[in-house]
Amino acid sequence: MRLILLRHGESKHSIEKFIAYSTCKGLTERGTQQAERLAQRVKTEFADCDVLLSTSVKRAHETAVMIADQLGKPIQIDDDLTEQRPGDADGMLWTEYRDQYGVFDLIANPDTPLSPNGETWNQHLQRVREALHTLEQNYAGQTVVAATHAGFIVVSFLLIFDAPFGGRRGCLNPDYTSITEWQVSGGVWQLNRYNDTTHLR
Repeated sequence: MRLILLRHGESKHSIEKFIAYSTCKGLTERGTQQAERLAQRVKTEFADCDVLLSTSVKRAHETAVMIADQLGKPIQIDDDLTEQRPGDADGMLWTEYRDQYGVFDLIANPDTPLSPNGETWNQHLQRVREALHTLEQNYAGQTVVAATHAGFIVVSFLLIFDAPFGGRRGCLNPDYTSITEWQVSGGVWQLNRYNDTTHLR
């Protein structure tokens, strides 16, 4: 399976500094332009796409719609490809969150959700692990294109490379509409590219 993970375009929640899952307002004007360029590139490079996936979160789904228009493929929703689910903090400004809950240390509190009814870091890791396994099993030998989120892309690295999440010296931060490409066969994953944004230049 070739798994093409595409981060969504620039989103309103990132500009307005709020936590957005179901409350996501979608892409900014710039994000829409980025997604249009991405969609054109996907049509050129991944015309062999067998399956087009997207989360239901608005910023990713809006990106996927543009890709679907170019590929002529239906979108299949898979919310196991989302970022860590925030719970009751969904829709809060980050300043409001800090006033109510304080500063959240993900590394120190891997079994504590961001807010009540949210997903813990360890639960998030397990969900992504299961999602990757399911994709590998269901789409063996196929090319899968997925409109997803930075969080899912980063966790895929941590899990596949069995990287400990305990250091603070480095980070992965995939850009808007970046392309990350994995290939997997027989349970062995190979990274073919990461954070490819040449379509934005």
